[in-house]
Amino acid sequence: MKKTQKIIILIAVLMAPIAVFLFLKKFGSNQFELPVYYIEGNPIAQCPNSSGVQHKVKSAFIDDGTVTLPAVFVLAGQEENEFNSDIDNVLAKYPSIKVWEILNTDKAEINSMLYSLSLDEETYINFINCELALGEDRWINDGIAFKYVLVDEDARIRGYIECNTMKEIDRLDAELDILINY
Repeated sequence: MKKTQKIIILIAVLMAPIAVFLFLKKFGSNQFELPVYYIEGNPIAQCPNSSGVQHKVKSAFIDDGTVTLPAVFVLAGQEENEFNSDIDNVLAKYPSIKVWEILNTDKAEINSMLYSLSLDEETYINFINCELALGEDRWINDGIAFKYVLVDEDARIRGYIECNTMKEIDRLDAELDILINY
């Protein structure tokens, strides 16, 4: 190869990363987005459905200022798993996100909590099934273990996470980071 061909190839090889960088800087977007659930309204047939209107979490918990947003609602059953300390570590990294345990399968504790919040059981079940859009009316008997519901500052549902595997816990960590910082 001639010397001029080598120089041209060398310049092209060195310019390629610079061109990609400049292209991405000009036309790329480095924002993370969490999905916004239920843009068309609540999909659960038994719940009041404002068709075509963004579903937002509304309840006595939020309206009276008991719950501050953004928040993570935890539907915690009695089941324990090997990831509890990992979940606690992830949640501890984000002190600005409040974690609200809204379910415990112990009926006496549920009744005590409802009494302290001046809520009846029907309002509480409606909150779980319709506002958090879980649609699981069996919760009072079977319990739902470790389902996390992310709600942003505008009361929109931004994610559902089971947290029963390390992959899901990592996803919880990433989504909380995105919810706070972007």
